[in-house]
Amino acid sequence: MREATGELNITLVIVTLVGALVVFFYAVIWPLLDKEQTYQMKCSRATCKTDIDADGMVSCEDEDGTTFKCKYKG
Repeated sequence: MREATGELNITLVIVTLVGALVVFFYAVIWPLLDKEQTYQMKCSRATCKTDIDADGMVSCEDEDGTTFKCKYKG
């Protein structure tokens, strides 16, 4: 009976750790990836000027007329 209790404890620890990793991924990492992908798609659709700032950014304009900065890609 004690061997079964030990296996249950190890299983519970592993399931808890996997659950914690899933929560961390969806709470921290996924929003960062989603935000960066949205930014890159917005920059790829925009019309950008050729004037490069000192920090390597260019001024871009969206279809709606809003202006924002994007990384210069050459």
